Amino acid sequence: MTVWMIFGILVIMVVAFLFLMVSQKQPVAKLTTDKPTVQLFVQNCLDATTKYALFKAGMQGGYTELTRNFYVKDPLQMAYGHYIKNMLISEDELQIQLENSITSQLLVCLQEFRAFDDKDYEIKTEGVPKVSVALSDSSVDVTAEYTVKIINQKTETLDKFHAETNIPIKRIRNEQSNILDDELYNLDELGKTSGNTYVLHFSDSDIVVYEDPSKLDGQNFLFAYAVKN
Repeated sequence: MTVWMIFGILVIMVVAFLFLMVSQKQPVAKLTTDKPTVQLFVQNCLDATTKYALFKAGMQGGYTELTRNFYVKDPLQMAYGHYIKNMLISEDELQIQLENSITSQLLVCLQEFRAFDDKDYEIKTEGVPKVSVALSDSSVDVTAEYTVKIINQKTETLDKFHAETNIPIKRIRNEQSNILDDELYNLDELGKTSGNTYVLHFSDSDIVVYEDPSKLDGQNFLFAYAVKN
């Protein structure tokens, strides 16, 4: 696969995934009891927003929100992993970025609770979700603490939800950071010697794309960042 094929895939993935997230609404499952229906609804939201956060982080050098110096190559934008020195996102900041993205997008998704308005029970929520992300070398574990009350003839309460993916984004970040720490690293050699790392050269910056065999919605997970020339 050539680097320009990779660039085309990146563009297509960004457009397709963002369109899917914008247009997708969570279905209200047709279950026979109240609590499993609501629980499945919230779980679907958490699963979707976790995937969305990981996709954005992968496409943007670990960041879900780009608040510092970053590189734009329409329609792509991503953080610099190297700009005079190693600037790749830290492990702690990666965790915070994922937590913030999942929290904000989860709130948007849960607005679809209004789809339950015509049911014969009432749903009440308390506060905002408290999202915690745990990164390991092989997975991302997400816990969301959020009180949801289903009120019918009796009140049932849900308060904790969990999602897990096999995306090793912590390991990927650490491996790429170790490469960038080496003062003798060479992007061209890296692209030639590594079968899963691609380097796209542009006039002012390069884009490094690492392709991991772990799957996110059936596609190999990609981690991309920019390097200033």
